[in-house]
Amino acid sequence: MHRRCDLEIAAIYDDDGHVTVQLSGEMDLQSSPLLPAVVADAVAGGRTSVRLDLSRLRFCDCAGLRAFLETNGIVFAGGGSMTLVGVRPRFRRLLTLSLLDDILTVDDDSSCHPVRLGVVDATGVAVRNRRR
Repeated sequence: MHRRCDLEIAAIYDDDGHVTVQLSGEMDLQSSPLLPAVVADAVAGGRTSVRLDLSRLRFCDCAGLRAFLETNGIVFAGGGSMTLVGVRPRFRRLLTLSLLDDILTVDDDSSCHPVRLGVVDATGVAVRNRRR
């Protein structure tokens, strides 16, 4: 496990050349360089399929978005593919607004970490369903 400030990254390897990278906490200017470094090590070790589990990511700023793009480039240059899973609605909205959902592969239907769909207001904040 790697940790920098409020970001923890755990890489889980399987026998089929896949790695799931779990991000927990906050990804910002100070912590974002850790992600490309961890994934670069996995790609150098022969991992061709990278899944980034964002289900525990609480915050991401523009430096974090850049780290996702850089990481995607590292994986692609190594002949592999990268998929974002466990994407929360607020972060999904950020990807859409920044047009990164056209570049990055997002698995909204991941059975491993389902995204809980609900009512979202104009700011992207989930609103609880109310009883009538």
